[in-house]
Amino acid sequence: MKRTAFRDLLSVSLPTIIVILGLMELVFRFVLPGRAVPYRVWDEEDQILKYDVNGPRTGVTTIGPLARQRCRWHINNCGWNSDVDYQMTGRSKPLIAIIGDSYIESFQVDTGRSVTGILRNLVGSDYEVYGFGMSGASLSTYLQMARYVSKRFEPSILVITVVHNDLHQSICAYSQLNGLCFRLKDNYVIEATKIVPTPFHEKAYRVMATSGLVRYLRANLLQNVQFGPILSRLPIICNRMPAYTANIDPAMVLKSKDEIEKVLNYGLNALVQEHPGVPIVVMVDAPRPDIYSGDPELSRVYWMNKLVARECFQLGICFLDLTGLFSSQFRAKGTKFESEWDQHWNENGHRAAARALFNKLTECGLLGNRRNRVNAGR
Repeated sequence: MKRTAFRDLLSVSLPTIIVILGLMELVFRFVLPGRAVPYRVWDEEDQILKYDVNGPRTGVTTIGPLARQRCRWHINNCGWNSDVDYQMTGRSKPLIAIIGDSYIESFQVDTGRSVTGILRNLVGSDYEVYGFGMSGASLSTYLQMARYVSKRFEPSILVITVVHNDLHQSICAYSQLNGLCFRLKDNYVIEATKIVPTPFHEKAYRVMATSGLVRYLRANLLQNVQFGPILSRLPIICNRMPAYTANIDPAMVLKSKDEIEKVLNYGLNALVQEHPGVPIVVMVDAPRPDIYSGDPELSRVYWMNKLVARECFQLGICFLDLTGLFSSQFRAKGTKFESEWDQHWNENGHRAAARALFNKLTECGLLGNRRNRVNAGR
């Protein structure tokens, strides 16, 4: 009798479960689409991560449990998120190459509306502008990416975009991405390559990610649960939770200040020495939470902006700090530079950064310089 009852229950429940899962799949594919992302692949020859041109080439990134922020991405012929394909040889225009992490990767805005796409419109037909961005990249990664860009594309201008977690994550112990990282030994900086094999659960997720439901549960729901406010209420934990700003724990990063100064000096020196005759611009993000609270100069992370500015000045690198511009625009308009669901630049942030970069390139005499046009399509 018990076995018969169980079989009867199963015969009713199993079809019901299948129907419910089918309906949920439709909902999280078309109504609240689960976040879709391209696949990353390790380029053994150039020693960098790019996006797999043999995987999904187009998709929509959605952010938050209600998928209210939706942005289209497109992986181009060279494995980067861009609305245009990249031409390695035979270009008729000089190239401005923008290197960075997820801010330049720009999955938080539609392709074409990123700082790269907006700058392309600002410079018009005089220049090509290509973006090379990868989530999790740091200053050390930018050095290796610059080597790849110079080898494959021979840019006329290099733009390096720095955010506040880029400096300490260049140190191998804190690195979050496969690729070049820096080790310190006897007060010297040594280059190393960090390679972590793709874990099994990530390989399994690639298979399961064909399901909108799976993508939603993993990327939209679980990754957006704010455990910090919950854990901070527990007496044992409340006094141990780090106070994050600009996506870092300022107290922890400050302890690595000496190491950060060394790797920053090494990385910028290597950029200059390895790219003779190629102007370099370093653009640093603003401490936006401190702008909104009223005084970025008192920020616990602003010392990094000043540190990068000092190193760039000593090396003759054109330097752009977005703090002043973002501060003045926020005071005038009260509009933030990221959405309420994500800390990366929104369209307003990308527009402001692109305009500031265009003005800095002009101020540094890099736009309209005939020297940059020579052999631009080598």
